[in-house]
Amino acid sequence: MCILYTDDVTAYHIDLCLSEALHNIIEHAYRYETTHDIAIHFFIDQQGCSLSIMDYGQPMHVAQQHYVNQTTRCEAETEASHGQALSERGRGLLIIKQVMDEVSYITCSGQNTLTIQKRF
Repeated sequence: MCILYTDDVTAYHIDLCLSEALHNIIEHAYRYETTHDIAIHFFIDQQGCSLSIMDYGQPMHVAQQHYVNQTTRCEAETEASHGQALSERGRGLLIIKQVMDEVSYITCSGQNTLTIQKRF
């Protein structure tokens, strides 16, 4: 077994992004209904970590999917500095885009998958 450590800031960023993603699924995809599942696949090695968070709820709106899949980290940081976030309540995706190295979202056969990656 190999134990990998990272700095506290990176660990905090990963925790924050996972929390934001889970909150978005609970609030938006499942609308606070408690009878649904969320799956998390977590992979970590010396280069970084990858988390895939999957649900079968309501998918993201097309504009949000485009934002997640097409906006670069640099563009997200520029938007944040100019106050151009998605909306007053749309800050979770902005945070995820800012602190993670790669972010993608797909919907296939009713399954929504948000994948976030952080390099060490």
